[in-house]
Amino acid sequence: MPFSIEVSFSGPLSTMSDSDGSATSSPPSELPTEVHGIDFSGGRSGGKRSWVSSGLLEEGSLKIDDCRTASELAGSGTGRDTFLEALVEWIKDQGFCGIGMDFPFSIPADLVEEDSWEEFVRSFPKKYAGPDEFRMACQRKAPGEERKRETDKAKDTPFSPYNLRIYKETYHGLADLLAPLVEAETVSVLPIEEPDPDKAWVFEVSPPATMKAEGQRQQYKGTTQEHRAARTRIIKQMQNSGTLTIRAQGVLSSVLRDSGGDALDSVLSAYQVTQVLLEPERIIPDQLDGPRVEGHVYV
Repeated sequence: MPFSIEVSFSGPLSTMSDSDGSATSSPPSELPTEVHGIDFSGGRSGGKRSWVSSGLLEEGSLKIDDCRTASELAGSGTGRDTFLEALVEWIKDQGFCGIGMDFPFSIPADLVEEDSWEEFVRSFPKKYAGPDEFRMACQRKAPGEERKRETDKAKDTPFSPYNLRIYKETYHGLADLLAPLVEAETVSVLPIEEPDPDKAWVFEVSPPATMKAEGQRQQYKGTTQEHRAARTRIIKQMQNSGTLTIRAQGVLSSVLRDSGGDALDSVLSAYQVTQVLLEPERIIPDQLDGPRVEGHVYV
């Protein structure tokens, strides 16, 4: 019998708007039915720590059929450069779909020198030689403090985009994943860009923020029996709604077996996208959490 996972969300989401906060578009009439969640790692062997979950949205329910490491994609591997190139090509091939990614899509507005988010992303790989240079540049602009974006504050994400624990994810996510996708014009990064039915819709998501919003404080990332039991409890506590189903027993086993919790996070990333698609007005909120150039976390 398949498990069903329900994650409820509290509080209004805040989207595509002009700098003065006024809405610029109404909810799209055509919505994707293919949904993917990517739990992203910027480590040297990130291909085995990055997970991709995929499913179909059918009659108000996301049916998860696949969950695998990014190293298992066509032409991929465990090495960072190899898996990132493969992941970019995989996303380009998806066409019209919804994709949740769990790394920061920007930095605090007062640290951004470009006039728009698109300019910021396109120039990012040329501006910083690597993750350490990126982090040091942010620290120089904000000495003695570690700033969060307004959307990080509003959605209670764990870290600043250039925090020691995630700055490599931020750097490689922007430089090696989003920048080439934006350059190739194969994605719509929401809510910053208009949703285009000929492209993949990309959402910034945060499984830790979702867990906080749900009151879930369990330590599920680890190798002990207690950690695995926590992963099992999280799934069981979210079942019986029918809004998300893991259809393949092998997928469920992979999610429970992955001690890093990354497989589970990829499922939650896909689910966060599903929750937004089920309420299309949330795709383009009436008001952003902060400046447009900072992006927006969907929780």
